[in-house]
Amino acid sequence: MFVLSHRPRRFRHHRYRRQDVETGFGHLDILVNNAGVAAQGDGLPSSSSLDAIERDFRVNFLGSVAVTQAMLPLLRRASSANIVNVSSGLGSLTKSGDPAWTHVAAKYLGYAASKAALNMLTVQLAYELRDTSIKVNSVDPGYTATDLNQHRGSQTIPEGAAEIIRLALLADGPTGTFSNAQGIVPWQNHRQRVIMTNQNYKTAIITGGSRGLGRNTASIWLVRGVDVIFTYHSNAVEAQSLVGEVEAVGAKPRHSTRRRQYQFVRSLCR
Repeated sequence: MFVLSHRPRRFRHHRYRRQDVETGFGHLDILVNNAGVAAQGDGLPSSSSLDAIERDFRVNFLGSVAVTQAMLPLLRRASSANIVNVSSGLGSLTKSGDPAWTHVAAKYLGYAASKAALNMLTVQLAYELRDTSIKVNSVDPGYTATDLNQHRGSQTIPEGAAEIIRLALLADGPTGTFSNAQGIVPWQNHRQRVIMTNQNYKTAIITGGSRGLGRNTASIWLVRGVDVIFTYHSNAVEAQSLVGEVEAVGAKPRHSTRRRQYQFVRSLCR
């Protein structure tokens, strides 16, 4: 496992992160763009703070674009690779316009628009990479109890992470889709489900990995023998506590860089 400090306002630094990953692993099999915020001041279109909308977009959309662009050269080196963008049902235009949808009253312009933009990244990148072995999909984890919603969600973190893990580990599956635990989320008419199969040893990146969905996903992958590189922004204590947890189940430090925010742990659970 490789721990990276994630600074979404410094997009140019992601190319240096790629160099660190390249040195440690040589290639990348999985990228999960999970880092996200719901900025204070976001809300209805008539009253949302422009600063809040900008922050939502910088982290939820622009940060994902920056990380993806930086890591694509390493993803292209894998025999097959998966990019999973962690979106939201609020980013679905179909659901947001459906008066019968359970969460139709949840109107947060910046957050919802940034997730809709993330879905557009999925569609366009999947098209761009259609002749490669890289699959790109969006996931709606559902209303999961995390820091983002003050733990008011109706799902547990393992329940929310299940679809992320499934899509990230698919050997051969769809691309350009938006799905949740129940299946394909409407932006297309067909339904497509692929059963997860056992995978060979892989290397994965997950942004926003120090807590919540990211932390749970990283922990499960480590147990399954995946080398995990996760990023955090400001939760250094929680990041270090995850390092302690995975060391306790069989992973151990292999290398540390000179930068204090980084720690490299190689999974031994294979």
